[in-house]
Amino acid sequence: MTCRNAAIDVAINTGLPENFALFVNLEPSTITAESARQLVELTQGKLNLVAEINDRELMSRPAELTKTVNQLCAANCVVALDDVGAEPDSLAMLPLVDSAVVKLDISLIPR
Repeated sequence: MTCRNAAIDVAINTGLPENFALFVNLEPSTITAESARQLVELTQGKLNLVAEINDRELMSRPAELTKTVNQLCAANCVVALDDVGAEPDSLAMLPLVDSAVVKLDISLIPR
């Protein structure tokens, strides 16, 4: 979290253009309602935050993850699910996680 917050501080202090979207990767096993609140507080009004949540561990703490995603959405944060389909069991979470962006895992794309 310290590295992520430092990177966000640098991004904010660099003078990014208005409405710049900053994508921040979040692991479902580590994001909590409190860390989400801190993240929103750190970026609020300074840049548009896109919280990219990795598919790998969506099933590890579904109730807390759903609560955290709802909290991010309520704070006008865009939620993106990353690597969707990498873990087939996690597809069951798709209807429960309010995401604006769904990024498919490369393994689902025929070559």
